[in-house]
Amino acid sequence: MKSPEKLHEIYGEIVSLITPSGYSVTLRQQNGDDDDIISNSGDAADGTSINKFIAAIVVDSDITPHGTITLQDVMEMKLCDKYYIILASRIFSLGQFLKFDFKWENTPEPVAYEEDLAKYIWDYTKKEFPFKPEHPDYFEYRIQPHVAGKEKTKEFVTRTGKKLKYTYINGNGEKYLMTLPDNSQSKNQEILARELYLWLEERWTRVQNFKFFSPLEMLDIRNELNEYDPTTNLVTDLENPITHSKVPYPIVGTTDFFFPRGI
Repeated sequence: MKSPEKLHEIYGEIVSLITPSGYSVTLRQQNGDDDDIISNSGDAADGTSINKFIAAIVVDSDITPHGTITLQDVMEMKLCDKYYIILASRIFSLGQFLKFDFKWENTPEPVAYEEDLAKYIWDYTKKEFPFKPEHPDYFEYRIQPHVAGKEKTKEFVTRTGKKLKYTYINGNGEKYLMTLPDNSQSKNQEILARELYLWLEERWTRVQNFKFFSPLEMLDIRNELNEYDPTTNLVTDLENPITHSKVPYPIVGTTDFFFPRGI
């Protein structure tokens, strides 16, 4: 990796961080050209715009031997690392507080909300992470350190002896899910998005459907993914000021995340 002094000379303000998988990354501060990348309507539908944005702001890392990363490198990045970088960049460039409005059906005007984005990330150099609710720093939606570190795949065996292998959910899997038509969306697609393989006749065979898997085997697969590759869920719980009911709201999905109207 390049020296911080050299990177600062080239890119101006920078920040160096450790991702949930343990990678070292250095981000430059966002600039006006990044707005074009993020807002490109042709790339927005499948998430390509955000992936291109990450490739642009990461100016040095140990993800690749040469330091910089390409769009394909971002596609192969675990989602916990991807969204950590997005949050860290937003905090570094635009501040940690996200202000936005939400219109409820029973409110005459949109309601103003504010969320502290710093709650969603952690100092992953620390050995202790607040996993449990009884921890004083616990937050339900904070991005957890990835149990596999920098490993990209994992093998496991079901209770019936079937040997399986999958890729931890990454940008390729996310794009697969985002581009599925509505009538094809199902719980099993979340498994297929992880490129599941079955060891069969002395070779790895890509799983295309689950007709040869019993309910208990499906339970084993889902338990495996829940424990070792949980979904990164960046939402905030909005409370209705009248009914006090709550709904989850995606923080990265709001326009104010990348283009705030006020800081």
